[in-house]
Amino acid sequence: MLQQKKKRPRIELTFYRAEIVFGFAQLRQMLGHQRDQVKNLSVDEIPKLAPSDSTVMIGSDYQDNLDYFKRYLESAISEYIIFAVDSLVERAFHELASFVKDFKEIPLSISDLRGEPVERAIRFVRDVAQIDVITPPDWQEVRGVMLLRNCYMHALGRLDLFTKRAELESFLKSHTADGSVEVGKGVVIISATFAQQTLDEIEKIIKKGIDNVSKALSPKTIDDALKGY
Repeated sequence: MLQQKKKRPRIELTFYRAEIVFGFAQLRQMLGHQRDQVKNLSVDEIPKLAPSDSTVMIGSDYQDNLDYFKRYLESAISEYIIFAVDSLVERAFHELASFVKDFKEIPLSISDLRGEPVERAIRFVRDVAQIDVITPPDWQEVRGVMLLRNCYMHALGRLDLFTKRAELESFLKSHTADGSVEVGKGVVIISATFAQQTLDEIEKIIKKGIDNVSKALSPKTIDDALKGY
């Protein structure tokens, strides 16, 4: 957790930025490793991974269903990445809001605001502390990832069971065009390419948020912040 220093906020925020970069690097490494494993999966390995009655699920001819099985596994791995990214987003913006609250000694509690946890944190920094922590387009990207995570969590990826289907479909539209997302029989299937794009985009958004807070609260340069240490 961030430990705010009243007169040296940039140092703590720089350390936290490095922590975020490290976390996303680990997720990329995991995604790349798992993607390579799926890519190199052979027909002989399917019976070892699938249940004993897998012939019922994917057909008796494993060779004919190998591409389908690989796509299924890749989507499952990518879903794990979305869950992890969603957690990083919630933590990052809550940490920033808490840091700003302590530094500015704002009496209002973050929980006093309405909305989901990420929305409350962003509104606290943007509206209460008056710091531009995120742009509207970036918020739409973050919101889309949150919706996708919720669709997997609460509706097993099925659009017909998801209460915010229209909003999620709007987010996914650009990705279905480039083939990184597929909606097959009403179920959202994401690729490793989509997961990679999400990692890159969300990391940039979080780092921009940290940098904006740092600039708003800190000296102009790291050298200034390090004086006296």
